[in-house]
Amino acid sequence: MNGYMTIIAGSDIDTYYKVESFLQEGDAGMAFPLGEKVGGCILNTGIIAANFGMDVKVLDYLREDDPGSDLLVRTMKENGLDTSYLRYGKDVENGRCLIMTIGKEKCIYVIPQKHPLYDMDDGKISSFLNHSGVIYSLVHVLYESFGKDIKPILDAKKNGALLALDGSSQYQDPDEVKTLALADHVFLNKQSYQRVSEAAGEEGKDYLLRNGVKTICVTDGSRGSTCYYPGGSIHEEAVKIPEVIDSTGAGDSFAAAFLTWHLSGSSLQESLKMASYAGAHKCLYEGALGALCTKEELEAFARQYE
Repeated sequence: MNGYMTIIAGSDIDTYYKVESFLQEGDAGMAFPLGEKVGGCILNTGIIAANFGMDVKVLDYLREDDPGSDLLVRTMKENGLDTSYLRYGKDVENGRCLIMTIGKEKCIYVIPQKHPLYDMDDGKISSFLNHSGVIYSLVHVLYESFGKDIKPILDAKKNGALLALDGSSQYQDPDEVKTLALADHVFLNKQSYQRVSEAAGEEGKDYLLRNGVKTICVTDGSRGSTCYYPGGSIHEEAVKIPEVIDSTGAGDSFAAAFLTWHLSGSSLQESLKMASYAGAHKCLYEGALGALCTKEELEAFARQYE
C-alpha cells in the first residue's frame, strides 16, 4: 500500500454499566456504573492497526479543554497514532458510548459526536486525505465531517486512496447504503448486513459488488466470517478459544487485521484467516483495546490455535 492509513474517527468514551435486564419499551431498571474506557470503533481499529505496524494518522474533532479529550489524545499518542490533524472547538460535543452489560451479553447505545464540518479552504486537510493509502471511517461520521456529498473523500479516491468503511448503521437514511457502495472494502456484522440488504432491496453483497466494492467481510460470531469479492466468496470458521471473556471490539480487531494483511499483499484467504484470529484473540481480554498485540504476536497466537 502506498501512503498511510487515515482514520476519520468519531472517537468516544465508552461507559460501562451493569444492568438488571435489557429493557422493553416502557420499562425502567437500574444501571450500575462499572467505569470508562477509550472507545469508538474507528479509533479502536486505528489503534489496533498501528500496533500491527501500520502508519496510522487520525482526523478527529474533539472538545476543547475537556478531560475526555485529554484521555483520547493521550491514548492515541501512546499507541503511535499521528495526531497532527486533530481539530478542537468549544462548540464540539464528544461522542459517548453507553454499554449495558448482563454477564457476557451487552446492549450498546451510541451517542455521536457533534461538531462543525471540517474547514477545507486552506487545502491542508485535502492534501492530507489525497496522500492517504486507505481511509477508514463510518458513513455517518463522513456525513458529519464533510456533508452528505463527501466530496473530499471522493476527491481522495480519485487521487488513489482506497476507502474502507465499517458498515454499522440502522440504514434509516436511504442515502447511507448508496454511500456504503462507494467503498472499496466494507466490514459488517450479520445484523448490519441484513439491514443493508433491506435498504438495498436485494442481497447486500449483490448490491455492493455490482456498484464496485472490492471486498465485503461479514462476521457472524461463532458461525465464522465470509469475505465476498467479485466472482466468489471465502468462508472462515470461527476460531475455537477456551472462553469468551469480552467480545467488545472483536469486529474492530477483525477489520484492522484484514486491512493490515490484505494491504500488505496477503491473499484474501490469508487476510480473512488472520482477521478471524484477531477477533478471537480480542475475545480473551476485557475491553475493546484489551488485546493489543504486534503482528508477530498475532501470528504466534494463530499458530497456537491453528
